[in-house]
Amino acid sequence: MICVTYMVEPKVTNATQGAAGGNPAAARERRGGRAVTLGNWATEPRCAFRRRNAAVLRLGMVPAAHLAPPAVKTGGRRGDDEDVTRHQLWTITPAPVGDAVSTALLREYFFDVAGRYYGRPATESEVDVAMTEDPSDGLVPPRGQFLLAHREAVLAGCVGVKLGEPGVGTLTRMYVRQSARRQGGAAQLVAAAEDAARGLGAKIMRLDTRHDLVEARALYARSGYAEVDPFSDGKYAEHWFEKALY
Repeated sequence: MICVTYMVEPKVTNATQGAAGGNPAAARERRGGRAVTLGNWATEPRCAFRRRNAAVLRLGMVPAAHLAPPAVKTGGRRGDDEDVTRHQLWTITPAPVGDAVSTALLREYFFDVAGRYYGRPATESEVDVAMTEDPSDGLVPPRGQFLLAHREAVLAGCVGVKLGEPGVGTLTRMYVRQSARRQGGAAQLVAAAEDAARGLGAKIMRLDTRHDLVEARALYARSGYAEVDPFSDGKYAEHWFEKALY
């Protein structure tokens, strides 16, 4: 908590100066002073901070210039450094889509998206069916790539990309574990998938997603994807996005 504390001194009037022989310092000593805390400017609503301090100002206790809350930096070097540090916590690397770690994380992904769809936890059998109907085995070079994300060396998410028609990549299997969300990893996964798609020869990235996955749709919009007319007829495709990679 950040508080601002001043030593409050009563206003020195002609009467008090006279009582102290015309000496302002003696008048202040005669009347006395006290220390007050002018509130937590970092968390207290600004209007409340100003109302509280206006009362102090009316009493002539503190110069008006001292009552403004200190300036708060909203950008600049500190913010840039924090953003860089947060990004450095993530590492994203290619991985075999069929190994034990990738398979387990993909199963976790299917549990997540299926549970959102059903509005309840998905069952093991439902996930088995989903993984069979929508296999991930195409996410291998030279027509695809699967990427794993780690945050501070802990497995935190994944994404996949595969080529469809010439020059067009498809983003899929975008997933960040619950414990690692809101940490900047999702945007980095999208960017890594785009780099992988370029490496595979794609000039355009496409994806489709469900209507209820509002966080995903917001992420794609922030990442420069535009909604376009339908280009696929998948069972769960309700929104279609596209982005030029060059």
